[in-house]
Amino acid sequence: MPARKEVKPQITVIFTPDGYILDIPESCQEPRERHLRDAYAKNKWALLFQLGFESASRDDVPGMTFLHTFAGTFVRSLSMQPALEITRDETVFEPGEMDISNLLAAVPFGIGTEYISEAWLRQGYQHLLEYFCTSLKAYNGTVEMFLTERSQDLRIPERVFFHLVENRKPGAEIDEDYPFAFMATYTTRIKGRVRHQPLSYALKEFKGQQEKLVALLSCLNQASEVSPLISEFMDSGELLHPLRLTSGEAWQFLKNVEAIEATGICCRLPNWWRRKSAAVTISVKLGDKEPSMLGLETIVSMKPSLTVDGYTLSKKELQDLLQMSEGLTLLKGHWVEVDHEQLRKLLGMMDDYKGDLTMMEALRLEGGLGKKNRKTPEGVEITNGQWLQATFQNLRNPSRQTIPPVPDTVHAELRPYQINGYGWLCQMGTLGLGACLADDMGLGKTLQVLSFLDKIRLEYSRQLRVLLIVPATLMGNWEKEAARFTPEIAFLRLHGQTGAKLDQMLRKGEQQAMVTMTTYSMASKIEALQTVEWDYVILDEAQAIKNPGTKQAKAIKSLKAHHRIALTGTPIENDLTNLWSLFDFLNKGLLGSAKEFSDFA
Repeated sequence: MPARKEVKPQITVIFTPDGYILDIPESCQEPRERHLRDAYAKNKWALLFQLGFESASRDDVPGMTFLHTFAGTFVRSLSMQPALEITRDETVFEPGEMDISNLLAAVPFGIGTEYISEAWLRQGYQHLLEYFCTSLKAYNGTVEMFLTERSQDLRIPERVFFHLVENRKPGAEIDEDYPFAFMATYTTRIKGRVRHQPLSYALKEFKGQQEKLVALLSCLNQASEVSPLISEFMDSGELLHPLRLTSGEAWQFLKNVEAIEATGICCRLPNWWRRKSAAVTISVKLGDKEPSMLGLETIVSMKPSLTVDGYTLSKKELQDLLQMSEGLTLLKGHWVEVDHEQLRKLLGMMDDYKGDLTMMEALRLEGGLGKKNRKTPEGVEITNGQWLQATFQNLRNPSRQTIPPVPDTVHAELRPYQINGYGWLCQMGTLGLGACLADDMGLGKTLQVLSFLDKIRLEYSRQLRVLLIVPATLMGNWEKEAARFTPEIAFLRLHGQTGAKLDQMLRKGEQQAMVTMTTYSMASKIEALQTVEWDYVILDEAQAIKNPGTKQAKAIKSLKAHHRIALTGTPIENDLTNLWSLFDFLNKGLLGSAKEFSDFA
């Protein structure tokens, strides 16, 4: 018999309205976990700053991976501030629009992730910036030394900027002949403030200081080697002055931006180029409209279109683009990069994204559990449509949902946390997804389920058929609490006789009860249970099916049910296969096969 895989205590990341909490059990003595625990206790923002220089571990929980991503984005933005050596501990900057968009798209499912918003990201940047400035003030060395001590891969850019902007006439119209303006500047301190000055001013500021001037402008020679346009401007001396550019010249410059920035020059460009929104892409919307039926087999629409910066191209516009010369063109107020080879490639790929997919596939893609070989090709952008996006946001943040009132027929006043559990059951029932209620023992899971059952009893015009499977020792408790809190729910107990007699009883239809209650041992012996189309199958102490290979677990998972609910205070008792087995009952296939889950976990 193979040895059980030992479960190491995991790092738990909890996000709060003003930051994060890192919870690592004292029993975890692995070197990395010990280091993280100690560093967090000392200064959690210093730890987060350091995470920005390190790669996430393959075994990290999603929350930890997000902390690495967030801190890494901050560090990259910090290192790209060209005036960093001038501003030092007075440095001020905020996250850019693209960084905010990318970080919000990377938010995982997790505890407290509903707090992560644009305001949360900006506040986090401020904490990290305060730590950087405080630490640098006490540091005896350059900013580059300070950062490279933490990572050898970072390079502090020079103080030279290339600016490219749209050239507009006084009436705000773009100049058709010269639609772009270009200027090279450098940063310097004037009266205590950092300012941009044209490069020609550097000749005056550093007159007689040849070494400083050469050090400042050395990156220009490297830039001229990777950009023919910059080389041309240097040879003619035009680089020292503001310039007007044609769309063709601007395109030549933009194509070389990545190589130019690698020389240490920071390029300030129109947002549409940074966002790559000038490129024609296949935009695929998943689940734009709410489907008529819900559940894991729900068909989610998949609609592809060719777009530029959110604008959908018509067939005629696409044909016109194919007839134009390559470069930049202005189309309905959107700059479009005309690349014939890319356009033909995208046209050939359109058929690959026509059709539908199931809610199961959409959930697996959202959770990063899609097929490993299903990588999104370059030029294809898959986004969630209006309905699917709202659904995922509600799953991440259940508190956004309006919780239906507890029926007056429930003779109890639920506590706030019980109302949340009741609301979760309602939400998952509406979506047609299996729900796990994993409150600790004694917190009233039974009352939450009874309240939910009474709600759906009142909503349906027909008799509902609910199968409740519990340990034999809890049957009396369920009957007692049902009689006390929801007396209008009729219970039938299938227990205390042979399997054959109980089977006959069920087949003859002698019961008109809404809830049929039996035990785990009898569930695999009463054959008639397998013939009923149950509205709900509910498991109490659901850890009883933690071992997927047992006859008992297989029999229960084979029951036909439109909805499934599991109650357990211990969803993981031995290892993560317990959790997989539970979800194999609740939402079969969502976590993949047992082998896929084992490889992923």
